[in-house]
Amino acid sequence: MTEKLEEQEGVHLFVKAGINGRDLGDCPLCQRIHILLVLKKVEYYVHTVDMKKKTPEYRNISGGKPPPMICDVYGGNVVTKQDVARIADYLEQTIREPSLECENEAANKVGIDLFRVFAGYMKNQDKTKDDALKAKLTEELRSVDKFLKSDASPGCYLDGDTMKQPDCNLLPKLHHVKVAGRILKSFSIPDEFDAVHEYLNTWYATEVFEKTNYPDAEVEYGWKHTRLSHS
Repeated sequence: MTEKLEEQEGVHLFVKAGINGRDLGDCPLCQRIHILLVLKKVEYYVHTVDMKKKTPEYRNISGGKPPPMICDVYGGNVVTKQDVARIADYLEQTIREPSLECENEAANKVGIDLFRVFAGYMKNQDKTKDDALKAKLTEELRSVDKFLKSDASPGCYLDGDTMKQPDCNLLPKLHHVKVAGRILKSFSIPDEFDAVHEYLNTWYATEVFEKTNYPDAEVEYGWKHTRLSHS
């Protein structure tokens, strides 16, 4: 795989594969990086990684670590980056335009605990704790909704009318809350959080979502597997 990468200049993105081992899987971290590459408008190639059958070539490049991973190939050189935050920073520093940096510190922190709280709710098998965990998740969503309705969020995204780094991080996670919550926990994002719904719907209508999305069945399968592993 390394030899082939060196022959094909551009950014190579390795992401979790879907149920069939070929299509895009449901990883929100992988989707975050995929979104960044679409927004940066650079030439890139997507390689899906079957998590059950990682190839020796992938293991050799990645050290066995799970996706996301990028290999930036230029002039015969291959720069490999892992860890989603480091990948995002590398892309921002090496592909300057368009800039996706967000100087709005409040926007950078919105929903910082959302996915952790959501994962706790989804993994929980003790029905006596479900209501409390659901209430925690609702409060996290309320916080996002409140920010989106505030003067600190001046457009349809967190920091204006264009997607920036914090949107690339938050939107895939909110999508999981919406899809997996509904299918596996009968949880719906409350209607009163209309700014959250509008935020998601704005993203759903974009080419970015179309290019990086995976079917709801992938989200369902991924969280069913996670729940089983915690039963």
